[in-house]
Amino acid sequence: MKSVLYINNDKIQILSIHNRAGRPVLKERVAISLDPGSIINGVIIRKEPIVEELAKRKGLLKGCRVAINSSNIFIKKMAYPKLTK
Repeated sequence: MKSVLYINNDKIQILSIHNRAGRPVLKERVAISLDPGSIINGVIIRKEPIVEELAKRKGLLKGCRVAINSSNIFIKKMAYPKLTK
């Protein structure tokens, strides 16, 4: 069984997936709404409510992968000058 923890600005989602005959099957999906201002642009501001909710579901979090919404982060190309050794 594999789990993914996805965090964005307004909710936390946990997906628990296992393989059945080589095909992924969704075993459990949990969606937890967050208070406004708990997470702003991928930065956790108020961790207490998040930690409390995750502690209730710690069985799903063993070995999970974490994804934090970064849709508001832009990648900019940077030019570096030539440097000498």
